[in-house]
Amino acid sequence: MITCIVSLMTACSALGQVYQSSYKGYRGFVDIFGHVDLANFVFGGEIATIHGYQGCPYLFLGGGLGHVIEYYDFEYEERLSTGQKQWSNLLYFRIPLYMDVRIDVPFQHGGPFFDLRMGLDIYSNEHIGFHNFYGDLNVYTCLTTGYRIQSARNGGVNFYLGTRFFEPIAIGNTTVKQSHLDKWHVSFRFGIGFDF
Repeated sequence: MITCIVSLMTACSALGQVYQSSYKGYRGFVDIFGHVDLANFVFGGEIATIHGYQGCPYLFLGGGLGHVIEYYDFEYEERLSTGQKQWSNLLYFRIPLYMDVRIDVPFQHGGPFFDLRMGLDIYSNEHIGFHNFYGDLNVYTCLTTGYRIQSARNGGVNFYLGTRFFEPIAIGNTTVKQSHLDKWHVSFRFGIGFDF
């Protein structure tokens, strides 16, 4: 796998010389996403930053992190009194750390792209009212496509559309659910971002 990536980067370096300088060398991104999972009624957003190397007009390799906030309306059991179930609002905070592989199809003033981000949460927590709970750690995957409009000599605006999903990671005793948001999520994803 690593050999294939190195070979592709080497081959692209020669091709990249005929394109604009904005497609070669260091490249960074700042993105703002929204996502919705109608199956589980989860809504949220994410701010992300990615940094890496653009070896040619077509391939970018990098890594970064995001800050995810999700809203989840759910039913839980109040054990302190009658044991009756109540509806409550859950806020879920996660910080995923991921690698990013992006393929651009450059034209004179931008072009379409495909982007894959994969990683793990390095922080996860949930809040119900004034109570804090342990949040599940998750395997994070995001696949988007979109269009980039070049707005400056070394920068552009990116419009994203795609999907995001995560798989909770069981730690310790799996029979005790420490997190209230322990479902496998597939979300519709949309966003805008800037690269430099």
